Amino acid sequence: MANRDFIYGRQPVREVLLAGRRRLTTLYVGERARASHELEEILKLASEAEMTVSTVPRHRLEQMAGPHGNHQGVAVDAGRYSYVEWNDVVPALLEDTTSHNPLFLILDRVQDPQNLGSLMRSADAAGVALIVIPKERAAHVTPAVVRASAGASEHVQVCIVTNISNCLKALTELGVYSIGLEGGSESKDLGHVRVSGPAAVVVGSEGVGLRRLVKENCSVLARIPMHGRVNSLNAGVAGAIALYEVSKQLRAVISD
Repeated sequence: MANRDFIYGRQPVREVLLAGRRRLTTLYVGERARASHELEEILKLASEAEMTVSTVPRHRLEQMAGPHGNHQGVAVDAGRYSYVEWNDVVPALLEDTTSHNPLFLILDRVQDPQNLGSLMRSADAAGVALIVIPKERAAHVTPAVVRASAGASEHVQVCIVTNISNCLKALTELGVYSIGLEGGSESKDLGHVRVSGPAAVVVGSEGVGLRRLVKENCSVLARIPMHGRVNSLNAGVAGAIALYEVSKQLRAVISD
């Protein structure tokens, strides 16, 4: 099934059904799946979508979820994740910023599916308008990422581009202020960065951080002050902190 995904886990399956972005065919429920309000809601949503509901043995769900997947007694056969096109989304987001300043999340070769899922979950919570990821050497949206995002992947827009540096140049020309997370001594403290219009948070890969050209095309480089012995955060946590800080400032600008 090259064009299909098996999404597993109760929360991810619920969000896939609620979002309605994918073509859905069959809901699989384990023979001994534990009854819960969440499972009842999933079954109701599947019925409303006129999906086939199939009761299957546990080992069948384990095959769908893979050796490390926690399926929680439920999985759905769904079409592949639907990405958006840059030219279809970005101009519209920036067309009118009088009542809304869009926030972008730009990921520079984030390769860990868990970090991508975590960042997507944080992006949804922060009201991010668009997530941008590179075509090469980066994690894309897979069932494992959907699971790690608790299904938030289904409620955010994601665009794949060939070149992150060029993406940042284009956003700058459109008036977007980009904040690259970089722990160097020359970076400003994140709390001292002021945002008053459309903005982008740029997060680098787990081992390398932001590449040179990506850093050069950010409006500002910012670090998250830390006061413990371990002077680092993983990409998912650092991105979440930055998204919260920037989204808080953008909300304050609109409310003033």
